[in-house]
Amino acid sequence: MSFRYDIKGSGMENTGFTLTREYIHSHKTLKGAWNKVQINALGLTWPPRQGWIDELEGEYISLANARLFEAAKLKGAGNITQRIYRKIMKLDDRQLELVHDFIDSLYKR
Repeated sequence: MSFRYDIKGSGMENTGFTLTREYIHSHKTLKGAWNKVQINALGLTWPPRQGWIDELEGEYISLANARLFEAAKLKGAGNITQRIYRKIMKLDDRQLELVHDFIDSLYKR
């Protein structure tokens, strides 16, 4: 599988984590699915083929692509996704962790 959508020049290409089914499902759009930007951030082409979640489970994803995947779930809610994405890409790793923790806390409410 090719992760050809890595965001180069962000300084975060070598940091990341392993994808889980829970993580993928927790970042569906408001319509309950995933959009093209999200699928591309995971390194897949659009439209994804059947079984793509099973194929990705356990795969490594860069922190930059993970943040893009998370932010892109707001696509369709206006230009907010692009503004959020631009701001996220300026953050360092510690700031990204804080943002991620904050977003997680919102979902747990």
